[in-house]
Amino acid sequence: VKLEVLVDGAPLVVDTRKAFAILALLAVEARAFARDELAALLWPEADDESARGALRRTLSVLRAALGDRWLRVDRTSVALDRAGTWIDRTALEAAARAADAVTLREAAELSRGSFLAGFSLRDSPDFDDWRATRASAVERSVAEVLDRLAIAAEAEGDTSGALAAASRRVDLDPL
Repeated sequence: VKLEVLVDGAPLVVDTRKAFAILALLAVEARAFARDELAALLWPEADDESARGALRRTLSVLRAALGDRWLRVDRTSVALDRAGTWIDRTALEAAARAADAVTLREAAELSRGSFLAGFSLRDSPDFDDWRATRASAVERSVAEVLDRLAIAAEAEGDTSGALAAASRRVDLDPL
């Protein structure tokens, strides 16, 4: 499953993977990042001035691609204004606590593979470590959703739905 960002129903087009990395960080962590923190994370080999310049250019491209919406940038920090956004991981986490089969089924459908599978930054090992850590957390949430869905479907007498959820759960983690 690839990283997908839609703006007004169309795929976001930017010329750098680091713009997508910034959006992923902001969306998943749900907090503001210091500009220096982002620069060090995404351009670890660059000196401070070069990293800040690269971040400034990337943020400019990203803001333009987003139509100057959702991205809050000031002199010291960068944040995602979540109003008017929908983030599948957030929806999955919220649904993981549900007990009804309908909500759990919808959450299970959100899971289409590993978190940010195939997305990496060859020159930013700390970002890749962050992605791997978050992928494990998302996998646990998906496993919880599938476990709860199997139980809820069985309780409703939906044996085929329970088996399907249990089978997906085993595919996720055979142990």
